[in-house]
Amino acid sequence: MDEKAGSGPDFRTLFESSPGLYLVLSTDLKIVAVSNAYLEATMTKREEITGRHLFEVFPDNPDDPNATGVANLRASLNRVLKDKKPDRMDIQKYDIPWPSGEGFEERYWSPLNVPVFGQRGVVDYIIHQVKDVTDFVLMREKEKEHARLNMELKKSAQALEDYEARINALLEVLLKYSVLDFSEKMQVSDRGDEIDAIAVGLNTLGEELQMAQAKEKEHIRKLEAGQYHALRKRREDQDHFTGRSQLGYRDR
Repeated sequence: MDEKAGSGPDFRTLFESSPGLYLVLSTDLKIVAVSNAYLEATMTKREEITGRHLFEVFPDNPDDPNATGVANLRASLNRVLKDKKPDRMDIQKYDIPWPSGEGFEERYWSPLNVPVFGQRGVVDYIIHQVKDVTDFVLMREKEKEHARLNMELKKSAQALEDYEARINALLEVLLKYSVLDFSEKMQVSDRGDEIDAIAVGLNTLGEELQMAQAKEKEHIRKLEAGQYHALRKRREDQDHFTGRSQLGYRDR
């Protein structure tokens, strides 16, 4: 009989080859095991992170003053150790360092932390499972920004219509005055201040109209820029994915 077949499956190989993003932590939060998919998603190598403390490998992004990833994950892992129950976290912004050490990449994750029990019900390990939801979150943020700009554009368009209506009303008054004959103009000469006020108001509205048109153009520019950025980001992601797929697991 084949000794390898008789010895049963190699569970470490099975774990490392699983399609999910898994990290196994000791109770002192040191990395014990990691799946290949997790290594790929976090741009890390097994031999470089195994045995090290979780937050040494994945610290907060120092360039993000609002980073809460470490604090939130630490709190969740402590709850697992204390309550001995799985703890599902809300979507977390947790940037990961580039392998070159030159900065961090923005990432969003959906984490689940699960206790692994040993003898007498003691927690021996924690399985840290994550799903990379970065594309979903960034797309949702872009959609919100796009909707906001669209709303502002609609408001600007409505404001332009209002300005044009008011200008047309003033022009109509001035036009009626301009077609009066001399005798009729003399009869309304006592309304000269009113006509002057209309002319001033017309100039003011003209300036406001120009400002509103400039604002509308700026909103359109932002919308077009956002669409271009989204298209370029998708192309960069496709190129990045293609490049990583070609590398496969050679660097692990």
